[in-house]
Formats: sequence, structure tokens, C-alpha cells
Amino acid sequence: MAVKSSKACLEKANLDAKDIDRIVYIAYNPETFVPPAAIALHHHLGCKDEVISKNMNVNCVGMLIASIETYYLMQSMKHIKNCLIVQSEYTSVLGDPYQSTPYIFSDSSTAVILSKSDLGNARIIDYCVETHSHDLEGLKGPKHGFTHFIANKNVEEYYIDMPGGAAESEFVAQTIKRLLEKNQVDISDIKGFFFSQCSYTYLTEVRELLDVAKEKVFYYADQTGYTGASSPFVALEFAMNEGKVKAGDLCMFWTSGAGVEHAFVLMYI
Repeated sequence: MAVKSSKACLEKANLDAKDIDRIVYIAYNPETFVPPAAIALHHHLGCKDEVISKNMNVNCVGMLIASIETYYLMQSMKHIKNCLIVQSEYTSVLGDPYQSTPYIFSDSSTAVILSKSDLGNARIIDYCVETHSHDLEGLKGPKHGFTHFIANKNVEEYYIDMPGGAAESEFVAQTIKRLLEKNQVDISDIKGFFFSQCSYTYLTEVRELLDVAKEKVFYYADQTGYTGASSPFVALEFAMNEGKVKAGDLCMFWTSGAGVEHAFVLMYI
């Protein structure tokens, strides 16, 4: 899946695999640990040797954090011009099939290329990342750690416990307001809000707390399932294809990883 989405992204961007200077592969459950999936992807795409290739796992916040890190790395390193960020995994196998939660997930791959360009206005205005590690009970996978899982060879230990938890809607709304105030941006200037697609209920709660029009907050998981780390970017792709936002628009992104790490990005797309 990662190879297919990456090739499609390269074609859309009119780039060759040898134009890529950095690969970040986002996955909780990559197909291989040795070699890292990023290096396997590098091989299958036929990239040049002079490429930084790395895996990243920060659960469902991964693609947004990778975009933040990559954007600022590109600002400081002149020779890095094109970076490929890919999320790809079979998420549906991670949960107990006898529970309802795993059935919101979909198996998918999403690829994004960040490129240096003198054209357009695309840039990150500001971001905020917060980690709330005070309560880690109730969400763990493998349930007893990898060592125990491998020793016992019990597939049920690999399932992630996924109890319903609070998305901290009030915190999310207040953080967005602070980020906008800090950068002297009026919320009415935001053309699109691209939030975690994990829960329509949480998305609606945040929208109502922000007092934002429904048509500015996009939700597509009813069509795609929940794609994990890539979900805000999947929503962006749908919205752009439908003409609801366009290049140069100011947009707000938010998602969370395991409900304990939150990333917010204010950017011109």
C-alpha cells in the first residue's frame, strides 16, 4: 500500500523517486522492523542513496508531527528539497474482533510530499504539541509488552485495549483559540478545520465550542473509515477535490495520539 500511495503522490507532484531527499514512514504496526519499513519503501521506489529514511510511531498523531518536524528541518537544511511522508498499515487487525471499536478502523495508506518552492503561500504559521501522560491506564498494546507477547506467542496479547475515552474537547477548543490569539488570527479567517476523524461526536463537540459553521469542519470517516495518523490529511484531500478549500487557504489541523498527545498546526495549505 505504501508503495502504491507513494507512486501516486510522486506522479501527482510531477516528481521522480530520485528527487526525494527524506522519507518518513508512519506506522504503529509496520510490516517489518528489520529493515525499517522506510528503507524497504526506499528500495521499492528506487530512490537515490543520499536519503534520510526513518520510521516514526507516535500513534494517531504521527503524520502531523512528522509534518511539523520535516517542515522545520527543511528550513534549516538547504539541500533537503523534497520529503515524502507516508502513513501505511493494516490498522483493522490491531483490535479484538469481538469488540466494536476495531471496526471503525480502515486499512489504508496516505502519502504527502513537502517541497521547497518559491511559488505559492504554503507554510506553517505556528504549532502546538502537548503530551498528557498523567493517566496511561486502559490503553496499551501489546497488553503486556513485546517481550511477553513474543515469549507467549499469544496473538490476543497483541490486540490494543481501546476503551472509549475523553478527547478533552474543552482543552482542544481552548488550545486552538490560544494559538489563533497568539498569531493574531481571527477564527473567521480559517477556511477549513481538519481534525481527527476518529469520532464524529468529539469533532462536533469541538466545533460547537469554537462556534464554527458546520460546513467549515470536514468529516469523511463515514466514507473512508478511520485511517489513523493520516486522517486529517485524508479529510484535506477530499475537501480539496470537492473545491471546498484550495491552495493558499489558511487552515487549522488537530489530532491526537492515543488520546494523550495532541498536535495543533495553523498553516497555509
